[in-house]
Amino acid sequence: MSHVDFYILPGNQPDDRHQFACRLVEKAWHKGHRIHIHAESQDEARLLDQLLWQFREDSFIPHRLQKDDTLKDTPVTIDWQTESLEQHNDVLINLAKAIPGQCTRFSRISEIVIQSPDVLAITREHYREYRELGFPPNTRDLRNRH
Repeated sequence: MSHVDFYILPGNQPDDRHQFACRLVEKAWHKGHRIHIHAESQDEARLLDQLLWQFREDSFIPHRLQKDDTLKDTPVTIDWQTESLEQHNDVLINLAKAIPGQCTRFSRISEIVIQSPDVLAITREHYREYRELGFPPNTRDLRNRH
C-alpha cells in the first residue's frame, strides 16, 4: 500500500512548490530512495530539471529528464507523461493536475499544496481520490513553521 503525504505550504506561487519539491527530492535521495517527479507539462519538467542543478550551491542531485535514455540508472527522473512511470515504484512527487494511473505502484506519494485557488482545488480532489483508492492521506501543514 502506498503512503501518501500532502505538504501544505504557506506560499501561493508556483516557485514555492518547485523549490519545496527540490528540497523533498534532496532529502529522499540522501535516504537512498529513487524518485520520480511527475510534472504537469514538458515546460515544467524542464524548469525542474534546471532548478535541481541550481536550487542550492552546495547540493548535487543526480537526475535526468525521463526521455534521456543514456542515463538509465539515475536515481531521480522527471517527466510529464504517464508512460514513463513504468520504471518506477519507490517515491512519486506528483505536481500534475491528475493523479497518474500507475500511482499505486509507488511506496510513497507526495503532493505539494500551495495557497493558490487552482492548486487547492486540484489537491483537494487528489485527497479524495487517494482515499477512494484506499490510501489514507497524511497532511503535513508547514504554514506555521518558522
